[in-house]
Amino acid sequence: MSDEKADGEKGEDLKRISQLDLAEAIRLHEKFRKGQVGGRRLNLTLHDLSRLNLARRVLSDADLTGSSLRRAILAGSKLVSANLFAADLREADMRQVDLTRADLRGACLRGANLAGALMVECDLRDGMLMRHDKRGNFTSRGVDQGKAKMDTAKLIGADLSRSRMSNAFLTQTDMTDCNLTGVKLIRADLSNANLTGCTLVGADLTEANLTGCILHGAVLKSAVLNGANLRDCDFAGALMEGVDWSKVNMTGAKLPRQLSELGGPLAEVMQKHIEWVTSGGKNGVRAELERFDLSEQQLQNSVLSAANLRFAVLTRANLENSLSLMADMSFADLREANLTYSDLKGVNFSRANLSGARLVGVRATPVPIAGTMNQHWPTNFESAKLQGAILEGSVLKRARFTRADLSGANLQDCDLTYADFTDANLTDADLRGANLEGAEFTGATGVKRPPPIDWDAPVN
Repeated sequence: MSDEKADGEKGEDLKRISQLDLAEAIRLHEKFRKGQVGGRRLNLTLHDLSRLNLARRVLSDADLTGSSLRRAILAGSKLVSANLFAADLREADMRQVDLTRADLRGACLRGANLAGALMVECDLRDGMLMRHDKRGNFTSRGVDQGKAKMDTAKLIGADLSRSRMSNAFLTQTDMTDCNLTGVKLIRADLSNANLTGCTLVGADLTEANLTGCILHGAVLKSAVLNGANLRDCDFAGALMEGVDWSKVNMTGAKLPRQLSELGGPLAEVMQKHIEWVTSGGKNGVRAELERFDLSEQQLQNSVLSAANLRFAVLTRANLENSLSLMADMSFADLREANLTYSDLKGVNFSRANLSGARLVGVRATPVPIAGTMNQHWPTNFESAKLQGAILEGSVLKRARFTRADLSGANLQDCDLTYADFTDANLTDADLRGANLEGAEFTGATGVKRPPPIDWDAPVN
């Protein structure tokens, strides 16, 4: 018995197509899309395409209703407005696929890899394909139909904005960095899903099950959560403005800790940390401020070197001229914080939110690793949000900005030699006067390198 049949696939009435015949059908479909003579729309309703290679092909508007594409390779293909109603896409390779406005009602995407997929305005609502059995009764056709199933799928970085996903089954799904803006997830099951870094602005999660979800750094601004189950969710670093929590089950949820839980005055904690730093750990106590709400605190000129500030809330906090070498501020909320002229060498800002923050004149160069030859610990902004941040005149040599969002950031006159901007978003970023020698921009979007200075041009 094949593994498909062992998993309950009802594929006895699906027509198998060979790779060669599929290639010819796709060739004719591509001619159809171009309006060329002899073209024919791809119609493979109720076909068995399991394990076939459809990578990097134009399949937009194709009809694949009820077909099996289990373990098929669709990476990089365009399936815009394609009909995949009740299709079996279990364990399919769908990385970077374009499913804009595709019909995925009742489809099974269990275990599929949809990393980087574009799924804007997809329809992932309930759907069931019916057929007559031998007795003339209606019965469901295909694998485990009804709700769209995406459990254990990988949706890392996928864009599902404005998609319809009500009643979808998304348990244990990795949705890290997904764009779920305006998505309909009414009564969806997202239990134990990883929603780290997700944008859920205006999403409708009415009566959805988010039990045990990881929402580190997620943006839930104006999301609708009426009747939602958020039991045991981890909201560390999440942004939740404009959310009505009155009808939400928050039992066991992990929320920011208050200073009353610190065990003493904040000033005393800071003083003990200074003693710990200056004595090389022999005296004093390291500042353990993970998950604490420090918003609007006056921490200028403070010593935070090697402090633990993971998931801390530091919105509009004043950290001007602070000494923060090797501090851990990963996932911290630093929106509109003031870090002007601070020493940020080797700080870990991975997945921190620094939108609108002031980092004018900061020093964020690598720190030499003791006991090694020519090895350094760079300042890390990986996957951080720096929209509209002001970094003018800062020294950011070899800083790591991979997958960071720097849209609208001010980087004028910065020293960015050998900085890494791989896959970063630099849309509308101001790089005038910046030193970009050796900087890496592979995969970065919105890069507008400043024009070279014409030293021979006449001075007005």
